[in-house]
Amino acid sequence: MSQALAQRLQKAIQKIQKQHPDAILQLNEGASEADFSELEAALWLQLPEDIKAVYRVCNGQNEDSAYVFAGQEWLSLARIAEEWGVWKGLYDSGDFPNDEEGQSAPDDEAVRSLWWSPKWIPFGHDGAGNHLCWDFDPSADGTAGQVIHYYHDDALIELKAASFGEWLEEYVEALEESDFVFAPEYNAIIDAEILFAEEEERSLSPEDLALRDKWQHTQAEMEQSLQAVFDDAGEMDMKQVLNLMKKVQGVDADASNAHWDEVEDAFSQLEQELRAQEGLDTADADDAAANPVPTAAPKPRQD
Repeated sequence: MSQALAQRLQKAIQKIQKQHPDAILQLNEGASEADFSELEAALWLQLPEDIKAVYRVCNGQNEDSAYVFAGQEWLSLARIAEEWGVWKGLYDSGDFPNDEEGQSAPDDEAVRSLWWSPKWIPFGHDGAGNHLCWDFDPSADGTAGQVIHYYHDDALIELKAASFGEWLEEYVEALEESDFVFAPEYNAIIDAEILFAEEEERSLSPEDLALRDKWQHTQAEMEQSLQAVFDDAGEMDMKQVLNLMKKVQGVDADASNAHWDEVEDAFSQLEQELRAQEGLDTADADDAAANPVPTAAPKPRQD
């Protein structure tokens, strides 16, 4: 299975290479058993077979290649040892609060809240100190070998997949569906949504950018107000709701209908909760009309 995934990865990258003949997208030949033994001795752990099966087909990417792993260099076994060695040196020197929980902020309970662990093995590197890692030091809720995204200057640690095979399969499928594309300006294969969003940004006029920023600011205010209402453990303050309505009605008339759909959904949920709190149901609609619950403002007319 893992070997087949590696071969699919090769084909997907070869296809992108044909689309961009001026780019260098090149993977290394497979690793040898001696290569594995050397790395395992350095790491003081044994790599699982699913990882080895992939590396027997492709030992990471060529040093001259563009980044092939979602904006990151796919590290060869030698490069893994090199990058891991940098972190291990910092760890041994006492730069990290060794083995103390609560030093980072994982987004999933499967990941321990350490600042760094010697059993977090980097296999991807973005060139700025951030890594995709195999986590062989998971919490009791995690799985040895799960994939995490580690940031060198942020407490956040993201759980990406329960295993390298699962992560690689999702990534290969995304390549095959062109959800990840080569971006010459980054010299890397990156998420197509990021690339297209940047292209759209460059195409916007100053007026369009100002309108978008105004909507985003207003939307953030509405979300905060809604959250304050929904988080209220006691009574829902109708004054809060009316203030929120004023913000909604003040949104620029050129805001897109897609955003107004979100507003309508939010107010529909709010109306249901208010009716439930007041003991109202559909049969009480006439009585409620005397003191109506605010609903979403009309959508702005699109000329």
